[in-house]
Amino acid sequence: MIVFEPSLEERLLIEAGAGTGKTWTIAGLYVRFIVEKQFLVNQILVVTFTNAATAELRERLRAKLVTAKLLLESGRYEDVFEQTLLENCSDKPAAIKRLTLAIRSFDEAAIYTIHGFCQKLLRETALQSGIGFNSELVGDDAEIIQLIVDDYWRKKTYACSEEWMAVVSVQKITPESLSQDIRNWIGKPWLEIYPQEPLNCQDCLQDLIEEKNQLQTLFDREKENIKQLFVDALGSTLKKNIYRPATFWQDFSELEAFLSSSDVLALPTKAALFTDEKLDSGKTKGQQPPEHAFFQRWQGFCEAHAQFKVWLKQQHGAMRTELLEHTRVELKKRKAADSILGYDDLLLLLNDALLSKEGDALAKTIRSQYPVALIDEFQDTDALQYNIFNRIYAGQKDPLIFVG
Repeated sequence: MIVFEPSLEERLLIEAGAGTGKTWTIAGLYVRFIVEKQFLVNQILVVTFTNAATAELRERLRAKLVTAKLLLESGRYEDVFEQTLLENCSDKPAAIKRLTLAIRSFDEAAIYTIHGFCQKLLRETALQSGIGFNSELVGDDAEIIQLIVDDYWRKKTYACSEEWMAVVSVQKITPESLSQDIRNWIGKPWLEIYPQEPLNCQDCLQDLIEEKNQLQTLFDREKENIKQLFVDALGSTLKKNIYRPATFWQDFSELEAFLSSSDVLALPTKAALFTDEKLDSGKTKGQQPPEHAFFQRWQGFCEAHAQFKVWLKQQHGAMRTELLEHTRVELKKRKAADSILGYDDLLLLLNDALLSKEGDALAKTIRSQYPVALIDEFQDTDALQYNIFNRIYAGQKDPLIFVG
């Protein structure tokens, strides 16, 4: 049975998904630490990730202690765990005494959410961790983040270029969307952003505008000739499943409307129909597609437009990266000035404290208070959370058990 396999003096990962007895396993290990290692309930750190899970775990652990006590008193078991616990217990009176104490003092049990654990430690070790004694915990710092993003947005849009406005327009960027984009990454210091190879797009927008104006002039002059080419080709030299006679002239009208408009960014939906490449691939077997200088020029314009759209996406990414770094710095300043902390700050501050020159002493202090740790929902543990526990229980024989 896996509950009795660990020596309780090692680091261990027990893989268990939902419905596989994960909580049952934690409860079994919890009883072993009390019966075999003689730990008190306030020495066994149990961490999970939601308040609801914490409440359920607290209830299940206490029930397991009560069941174990009754088992040792009666000598009657109902499952393999109880049988093994009974057989392994060499001093039943002492074990019953320890379980009775655990039940009576269970209000002191160290069962926390990850954020609750960090908050408790930071307050108890304020001098070592560097947290202010009067810091207030705010559950949601979204409003502060939005204010920072709004300030960034105003500065960026005050005297922006046409290219920058094109980025905003095409990518549908708003202060709210930017805030949403970066919010989940602010509290992840390990995040590495690998920039793409930037496209050289100096004066791209102006070049597109000029080319579109020339195309409009060419189209206006040759419109009737171009139209006649399609009148002759539709249903004969062009495939009907690509160049549909029933809808083609609507596509033609959209092309004409685009060329006569001032908008250079929103291409017609079927823009490719009027390129050399598409006409050639859309011809019927053995036939020649319509040919005109406009089709070749239009294809070049569409290719340049596609490159410009890629550049716009890159600029959107660069904007988010810049804003993420700016927000991290500014958020820290504003929170420090107002003496407030968010949930992510609890983890970041404890991690920073453990990595500081006082980190070893802080880890030793925590470890002396909680000699053993059981971490529930390991699959939801991110790099920052893992680093915290890895730093506290750094020794090979420090009991640190992840379940998930």
